Amino acid sequence: MLLRVNMIRMTMKTVTREYICDACGQQHKVQLPEDLASRHTQFPFAYFYLHGDAKDVLSTLYLDADLKIRGAETQRLETDLDDIFSKGQMLSIVQNLMNEIERWRRDYEDLKKKYDEVIK
Repeated sequence: MLLRVNMIRMTMKTVTREYICDACGQQHKVQLPEDLASRHTQFPFAYFYLHGDAKDVLSTLYLDADLKIRGAETQRLETDLDDIFSKGQMLSIVQNLMNEIERWRRDYEDLKKKYDEVIK
């Protein structure tokens, strides 16, 4: 039996931003989801971007509500280190994840209410 699967390619609208990396000296183009800023309530927010031949450079881009880069920090990652993020970076990442989880919880509750109304 031959199974044929049709692949649907979803296109996400993106915004391209450019910055010059202090660690490698190159200009990088970063593709950001167009709705990225709508997921945040505080600005600027941190966006992490790994690059380099071995993904050994971590750039932290600080983006405003219009997804413009307002600042950037770069650091080379040592391959023998366990911790690639500072405590401040980890707190920022965790806070962003917690905000996203809370948003999903609210969306779930809203959808559950609507669903319950439909099946009544």
